[in-house]
Amino acid sequence: MLKKEAEELKKRFNKDFWCDGFYALALDGDNVPSKVVSSNMGHLLFTGIAEHQREIVERLFDEDMFSGWGIRTLSSKERAYNPFSYHNGSIWPHDNAIIALGLASIGEREKAKMLAEAIFNAAKFLPNYQLPELFSGLESEYPLLCPRANVPQAWSAASVFAFLTAVLGLKAEKELTVSPLLPENLEVSALVRFRGKAYLIESKKEEVTRFEERDI
Repeated sequence: MLKKEAEELKKRFNKDFWCDGFYALALDGDNVPSKVVSSNMGHLLFTGIAEHQREIVERLFDEDMFSGWGIRTLSSKERAYNPFSYHNGSIWPHDNAIIALGLASIGEREKAKMLAEAIFNAAKFLPNYQLPELFSGLESEYPLLCPRANVPQAWSAASVFAFLTAVLGLKAEKELTVSPLLPENLEVSALVRFRGKAYLIESKKEEVTRFEERDI
């Protein structure tokens, strides 16, 4: 029953929200799609509801959406675009992390790596290497801070682990598996708990250099 309802929801969603190249941000009171290009559609990759996954990927990495430091909340072509605004063109690390997990889940691992690398590179230029709630969506030499952004911010800090899950190709199903595709300058050493056991995972580039059970 629930599976059938989910299938029907997916059909309705794709029929109502798809706008020939991207997914609408919302439907208005008359069920007319709001044809606004935003990062929200990137979350559809994570949920699996979208039928047009490749089109989403292409749209998110167009120049008006990807600034070089991450994916903007709103396209720079939209009238409401403001790169220092909370939801109208800034870059949110946790928003990008959800997109990265979705990219990895559909096999777009190079794009997931590209996104992780962009956010991690931004962190190098930010105070104390901390990812704030958001930063500017401008194309700039350095990532620019938004004055009202909270830092530290819990979900921005948590986004690091989501990015690592995406680029490590980490899957916890019947078994714990790793298939890394890491940015060139990133080496990972992580302790992961799975089914009551702890595992040390060390990796660089596309290589797992250590994967062993630890007594902790």
